Amino acid sequence: MKCVGLLLLSVALLVDGFGSSEFIEDSQYHRMPKMSEIDDYDQCMEDKPRGEISTFCMVRVVIRPDNSSDLWHLIEDVSKDYKIHENHALLERGICMSKCERLVRSLPEAERQAQRVQKFPINFDYILDVPLLKDLPVYKELYSDMVDICVNYNLNANYGLKGYTEVESCDKSNETMQIDLLDQFCLVVIMILLMMVITSSYYDKSLNYSHDVEHYKKDLDSRRNKLLASFSILRNWHRLTYRSQSERSRELRVIQGFRFLTLFGVMWGHIYASYFYIAIQNGLEVEKQSHELLEMLEFEGTRIVQTFFLFGAFMLSVTIMENEAKIAKAPGLLVLLKGICYRYIRLTPAHALMILITATWYPKLQDGPWWKVRAENDRSLCRETWWVNLLYINNFPVRLCMDQTWYLGCDFQLFILGMLLLLAIIRFRRYTKSLLAMAMTAAVIWPAVVVYNSKQEGTYIDAVQYRRFFYAFDKSFTVTAASVPINLGNYLIGMITGMLYLHLRRKNFDLSQKKWSFVAWFLLVPICIGTLLLNAVFYWNDFPKPSLWMSIYFPLSMCSWGILNGIGLLGLIFGAVPMLTRVLNHPIFESLGRLTYSAYLCHLAVLRLILHSTRTPFHVNVTTMLTHTITIAVLSYSMALVLFLLLEQPVVAILYVMFEKTDESNESKDTNTLDHKCPDKTTGYETMYIKASQSKDFNQNVNLL
Repeated sequence: MKCVGLLLLSVALLVDGFGSSEFIEDSQYHRMPKMSEIDDYDQCMEDKPRGEISTFCMVRVVIRPDNSSDLWHLIEDVSKDYKIHENHALLERGICMSKCERLVRSLPEAERQAQRVQKFPINFDYILDVPLLKDLPVYKELYSDMVDICVNYNLNANYGLKGYTEVESCDKSNETMQIDLLDQFCLVVIMILLMMVITSSYYDKSLNYSHDVEHYKKDLDSRRNKLLASFSILRNWHRLTYRSQSERSRELRVIQGFRFLTLFGVMWGHIYASYFYIAIQNGLEVEKQSHELLEMLEFEGTRIVQTFFLFGAFMLSVTIMENEAKIAKAPGLLVLLKGICYRYIRLTPAHALMILITATWYPKLQDGPWWKVRAENDRSLCRETWWVNLLYINNFPVRLCMDQTWYLGCDFQLFILGMLLLLAIIRFRRYTKSLLAMAMTAAVIWPAVVVYNSKQEGTYIDAVQYRRFFYAFDKSFTVTAASVPINLGNYLIGMITGMLYLHLRRKNFDLSQKKWSFVAWFLLVPICIGTLLLNAVFYWNDFPKPSLWMSIYFPLSMCSWGILNGIGLLGLIFGAVPMLTRVLNHPIFESLGRLTYSAYLCHLAVLRLILHSTRTPFHVNVTTMLTHTITIAVLSYSMALVLFLLLEQPVVAILYVMFEKTDESNESKDTNTLDHKCPDKTTGYETMYIKASQSKDFNQNVNLL
């Protein structure tokens, strides 16, 4: 309780000392040029004389320094605090070229030349390089002079400033859909999958001699039938909605609800960042919020993903340690290779299909002023770096295909390290505490060294200016958010939580009988919030770097999040808050939890289809964000359902048949339901709640999310 008191006191001091850092007056803010101004896109593309072509271009504008201008000094002063402020020296303009051309023609030649600004040294990233925008050099040659004059004419007239302009993308009214071989290949793959689902469903139906829906809940009687029915849509639907009645499954169902709520939080954070990636209408209000303490919760979104690491490590630990006796008899290298192989095949097909769709048909689904450069950027990256994703090394310094998949690479690498540690514990059981102590020491020292050597802050800085390009230019992200050493601590804490769960389960531990447990569990909420709010000091202050104290604070702060979440998870499992446990045990959460991996893969694509095709900047507030989050969550899970039934679950079904041991005597009798208890048929990292007495519950995915 003393620690709790100290933490709450620290937060109180933080609120008192930093709770309302200074911001410029509203009138001063509105003196600066608007960050984004967009002509009417649809009117521009439609309002054209017969036989003519309309063009709409997005342009980046970098304001030229002017030491004689008070306004320039204001822009420079506000923009230098990149952590909590937009870069007001970088503007975005959407220009209808026919409108711009009329303006240019109305100006005398001398006036035109006066508005021209040559490129000058620019010390920040200001434009995305999108290789697949092949016509961009032509557009730059045709329109650079014109947009330079139009933009600077208005900047000079309204603000007394000028800037260097560069065309980012252009849309023409006569553009047609271009289809290449990869687009055609994507269609072929989808058609093959659909045919497999139809054929497999028909075959499964032909085996249903009793015409009873219970047929789809029963395991089939031979490997051949299992494989041929693996794509059966009704069978996979029952696997999605099935509830195992084993004791272990009932205890751990809360994880599925947790997974769903965690992904909802991830979507909320990605939506908030995406507003900056397009344009914000009420920029003053949003930037003011960055000076408020509670807004720091928005800046600490990467901590939410740590919960996914903890869940994955927890289930890995439970799965391996429950089968300890069996695994101890098998060669350790074989168990490791089998686990890696299973996990790779389990995750990759759905991942690969989403990469293929992003690299082909995805950019063709929408249009709008922001759409082309955003969607074509995704398309370019997926065509260039797809192999990085499929090798699960996409958390290293590289521009990402499907930004959210950095997590898959980091989690896959942590899974291998976690397997090695668990196999070492099984091999040297009496040294368990020593092995875990050494691992946790490494999990603190390793990231501390990384943070110190790379001269990072005491936390990952989710800088406002990096959101402008959805973190494409954030060089610190791969060091302080996506790397193995940074996330190793929480992964280990998840593994230890799994071992502690098994230990307490053997002791028949029951928190529901402890009166203090309810209050203690709810104290975790303000403590978790407090650990996040403490990081505000790194946003509102610039400390000298490298710093020994910050390098130590970083891993300890990260681990504190894992410890608190681990305690919270155990509390829910063992009944500290029975009402909340019952809510998270609702059947809807179990099905949503199983869809979470596919939803994680899909949600950014859905988000961009909705937000990046907009025609105007967004007015950002809680209502807007909640509306978008709910909409995107519903659509993401709907798309995830299709991906789950089409590919994800069939792959799990095939893997189950591949990994199960051949036992002809059992196969001839195997007419039991999915909940029937039978000998364990795998030593790999297979499925949620799997144990030696019940491996048939193979549809409950333990995978990462």
